[in-house]
Amino acid sequence: NGNKPANESIAGDPVEAYKWAVVARETAKTDKNKSAQVYRANRLLRQLAKKMNAEQIKQAEEAAQDFLNK
Repeated sequence: NGNKPANESIAGDPVEAYKWAVVARETAKTDKNKSAQVYRANRLLRQLAKKMNAEQIKQAEEAAQDFLNK
């Protein structure tokens, strides 16, 4: 995955992209100075969700929570 441009990685694995956008949003929420990052993460999540089904979104959210709980 490290060889692919970011756009290809997102297009290739929306679940992984959604997971990291959730992680970014939740991490940014802990810092009041990061409201712009929260906004951008939410915008990306909305865009990704349009191309995903409910099961993919659930899988991504669970993976994000697993990562955040480590």
